Amino acid sequence: MSVRVIVPDFLAQSLAAGVAAAWPGAQVVAIDADGRLSGPADDAVALFRYFPNDRFASAFKGERIDALIDQLPTLRLVQSHSVGVDGLLTPRLQSSHAVLCNAAPLHTAAMAETVMALILAAAKRIPFHVRNQQQESWQRAAKLELRGSTVTIVGFGRIGSEAAKLCAAFGMRVIGVRRSPPASVPAHVDRIVAPDGLDEALAQADWVVLALPLSEGTHGLMSAARLDCLKPTACLVNVARGDVVDEAALVARLGDGRLAFACLDVFQREPLPPGHPFWRMPNVLVTPHNSASSQFMESRVIALFLDNLGRLARAEPLLNRVERA
Repeated sequence: MSVRVIVPDFLAQSLAAGVAAAWPGAQVVAIDADGRLSGPADDAVALFRYFPNDRFASAFKGERIDALIDQLPTLRLVQSHSVGVDGLLTPRLQSSHAVLCNAAPLHTAAMAETVMALILAAAKRIPFHVRNQQQESWQRAAKLELRGSTVTIVGFGRIGSEAAKLCAAFGMRVIGVRRSPPASVPAHVDRIVAPDGLDEALAQADWVVLALPLSEGTHGLMSAARLDCLKPTACLVNVARGDVVDEAALVARLGDGRLAFACLDVFQREPLPPGHPFWRMPNVLVTPHNSASSQFMESRVIALFLDNLGRLARAEPLLNRVERA
């Protein structure tokens, strides 16, 4: 049976052979950054959602993904390159027959390393030194030693667990917050608590890491009241989603000294708009939603997509299937 597979235009030529090998006879249809298809796709069975930069981001969200799904009545697989899929889960996709798969295991190491890098940057005052270097200013800064401090990791899945190993290697005390705590706690973790223990876990933290998915239950989780649970000397690290945090409340607490520092990779509006207070605050480190970036990311995601495409062709279980409920 002749079928088509939709891939980003910049990968169309290089993926043609791999697609045909995964599903014999399958042909590639390219999609551009505006969501336009290079040819007929009413018999497409799979869509590869991958954008290593902001170029394709808008083509795979909201109304555009709905419009695309409406053109693809035979779609059976949507493979995302990302961990979070909140931007994809529109009502139209929810009601379709397509299976949604993410790439969660592929980004574990890169995101955990980014978490550790952000903690170290804040502790060792790296942003302060970068600014001084740019101004040719020789100033020393009081720095923090991580050993003996407490990190609370909210969202103790693959990424949170891997970040915990790195924190423990620096001598930090680790508290995990997880929807369903395990029966046994790993040796490098002090304890893992359920969400009803979140406020207490936040109050003990010198470092708070957010690594949880965005859902109805986590939207606005770090409210003004929750931020007030934190020590004024604490640092918040967010590699989850911007909507997990009340940004206005965070700006206020960073501005008046109720919170010492924040390392933010994700925001309620992306790209972060010009003029936003986060750009100018000396106690905020901004990175542009790329905590999963790695020299291996593209090859790993392509391999996963082709593996799942082959599994689809052979009617085998798909990898990293997202349970939409």
